[in-house]
Amino acid sequence: MDFEFQRRGRRRRINNHIPHATLSLLILLTFFISNPANASIHIYDHQIFREVGNALLLSGGSEGIAASPSSRSYIRFENITFWRSKAAADQLKHSTGLIQVIIFEAADRNNIGGSAYGGQRSICCTQDLAKMEGCKQGEVIRRPSATDTNWPIVLNVQFHGNRLSQKMGYKRF
Repeated sequence: MDFEFQRRGRRRRINNHIPHATLSLLILLTFFISNPANASIHIYDHQIFREVGNALLLSGGSEGIAASPSSRSYIRFENITFWRSKAAADQLKHSTGLIQVIIFEAADRNNIGGSAYGGQRSICCTQDLAKMEGCKQGEVIRRPSATDTNWPIVLNVQFHGNRLSQKMGYKRF
């Protein structure tokens, strides 16, 4: 680029080439200004689970509802630790405590859980539901989505022995 400046009444013309790094930075800034990204970040710190039917739920809100046309939205689980009481750990001495994390689209909410006799909906498979629906007793009832057979996603986290806490590994979807 050429620049002109005036000093003490004289005009001088200086041929100044902008370094490549500065030019690259300007191009990147122009790209980010012309293509802004929208983000929705939700942090669930020390949230309480609520009882729904025969399960404890923590609703996740609207993560991943929209993505800009040039990018993909995602859900990330990071630094999550599940805790249980000593009484619960002692009760399950010979088996592990299973926690299932379910990720599903709002349109697929009826694909989670079931009802044995038309009564209250159970999220987890009961003995009666295991006989009627063929689900595995003690696990979440999940039917595949009509649009994607890989959804809803079920992640298993298991307590080992009589440990009071269990970390969930890093996951991104």
